[in-house]
Amino acid sequence: SQETKVVKDGALWYEESLPAETMLSGMVWCDRIFGGNATPSDVLNRFCGKSLHLQIGGKATTGRGRAVLSFS
Repeated sequence: SQETKVVKDGALWYEESLPAETMLSGMVWCDRIFGGNATPSDVLNRFCGKSLHLQIGGKATTGRGRAVLSFS
C-alpha cells in the first residue's frame, strides 16, 4: 500500500534498474502561458535554472532511484 510502501503478498512485482553511469536525455519546453504576466522564458528559468537532485521510484532507503537532472 502507499502508506506502508510494502507490496501485498502474492501481488505481481518487477524491478528495472539502470547502471549508475546511465545518461538519459530529453527536452523541456514551454510555448505559452495562460494567465499572469510570465513569459515562457521566465518559467523555464525558474524551474530549469539549476540542477535538481531527485529520488525516483521505490527503495529510497537503499539509495536506489537517485538521479540528478541537469539543464543546459
